[in-house]
Amino acid sequence: MPSVSIRRRWQRIREWTLYQVFFPIRLVFNLWMRHKNYVLIYCTIGDGIGDALALSTLLRSLHEQRGCKGIIFSMVPQLFVNNPKVIHNIGYHELSSLSRSLLKSFCRAMRGPYAVCFGGEVWTLGTSPLSLWELDDSRGPGWMWLTHMVPDKNIAIDPSTSRPEIFFSEEERLDFSKKFKALSEPFALLKATVGVNRHGAANLKNWSTDKIGAVIKETPQIQWIQVGQAGEVAIPGALNLLGQTTLREVLYLLSKAKILLSVEGFLTHASAAFGTPCIVPFTGVHEPQGLLYSNTIAVLPDPIPSCMPCWKQVCTTAGMPCQANISTKAVKSALNEILMQ
Repeated sequence: MPSVSIRRRWQRIREWTLYQVFFPIRLVFNLWMRHKNYVLIYCTIGDGIGDALALSTLLRSLHEQRGCKGIIFSMVPQLFVNNPKVIHNIGYHELSSLSRSLLKSFCRAMRGPYAVCFGGEVWTLGTSPLSLWELDDSRGPGWMWLTHMVPDKNIAIDPSTSRPEIFFSEEERLDFSKKFKALSEPFALLKATVGVNRHGAANLKNWSTDKIGAVIKETPQIQWIQVGQAGEVAIPGALNLLGQTTLREVLYLLSKAKILLSVEGFLTHASAAFGTPCIVPFTGVHEPQGLLYSNTIAVLPDPIPSCMPCWKQVCTTAGMPCQANISTKAVKSALNEILMQ
């Protein structure tokens, strides 16, 4: 059986060849997209909802730069409902296997100023098809998640000022307000873990649920609402809505929350759309500075271990100090500062 590196090299060669063959079609595509002032943005890999949400961040930036509107192709089309900048919202799982395979190939071959891939392909624009370069090879000092995930470098985006967008219809607002009318405001939203059945690197972002429970217990002055998947650890003292809300309902609750306390993930990105103060206990699997928005309050381990960030799938340091060194006192202090405002 061929090694992974050999298979990936052949995949690069196939993608590069497809890209060259489609050159005439890409010229026509670019002319048409420029005439219509459209951009195609897609993300069809992985299980991260935060990655899909980033498509709205890219579209917002491109709209500000060019005034363009977007065709979105993603695994989570619910994120782009009611977005006035989106002209076509294509759901990956809503297509047949053949249709989405053909559309993925078309998107891959159209990459350039009017077709942007978030998350990258096996072959990256501007690189040799014989190269062994991987996207993760570019991680290091100064790493920024948003620009890192657009390796084709075919758009200009400023991570320090960019943020996603989420829109609700008036009908949604009315329905959601009725469903959650029993909730007393102000309330705080809690996402205690990255979820169930996640991959290794995602699980390394989890903080201690016991420590989260201690923080909740020591801040009874605000109603805590825990959201997430059924099967996640329920935190005592928080209203348990695990597995009881749709994605759109969670986003609505986030838009109304006074605070979000969450491990790094989808909701920490989504909070930037509403400016909701977001407290994140950052463990060391990633570089925290590359994942911050203006509304993010990062709580880091103290002291910061030398192995942070590790970029690994499994922790190899005894005791996982990047997690253990985040204190409940530091998180509670950040919470109290927001609550007193």
